[in-house]
Amino acid sequence: MFRFSRQFVQDESGATVIEYAMMLALVAIFIISAVASVGTRLSENMDLTANSLK
Repeated sequence: MFRFSRQFVQDESGATVIEYAMMLALVAIFIISAVASVGTRLSENMDLTANSLK
């Protein structure tokens, strides 16, 4: 039992998974904010174009 608990404490594979998950979350937040920004600008340009054609 003591050997198992010592191996559990020394095992760092769980920390690696958490680090990758945090990096993935940051990348996802960056992509979502970039797409939202581009979408807003594109919508504004389409509205401007539609209004100038009237």
